[in-house]
Amino acid sequence: MREILGYCGHAGFAVLGYLMKKFEYEPAPLVLAFVLGRMAEESVSQSLVLSGRLLIFFKTSHFVRAVLLAFILIASPLIGGGLKRFFVKPR
Repeated sequence: MREILGYCGHAGFAVLGYLMKKFEYEPAPLVLAFVLGRMAEESVSQSLVLSGRLLIFFKTSHFVRAVLLAFILIASPLIGGGLKRFFVKPR
C-alpha cells in the first residue's frame, strides 16, 4: 500500500513539474512555500491555542494588509492573463 501511495506522490509531483514548466512558473517560490509554510502553520496554531479565538489576528492591521497583499499577488497573474486574452483579438 505504501508503494502505491509513493508512486502516486511521484506521479503527482511529475504532473506538477510538467504544468509548472508548461506555464513558465519558477520553482523557487514553491520551495520557499514548502519551507516557510510549516513554520507559519505552527506559529498560527500556537497563537490560536494561546488566545482561544480567531479575532486575535485582526487586532492589528498588519495581518489584514498581509492577507490582502497575498490575495493581490496571487490574483494578479490570473486577472492580467484573463484581461490580455479578452482585449487582444486573434488574427
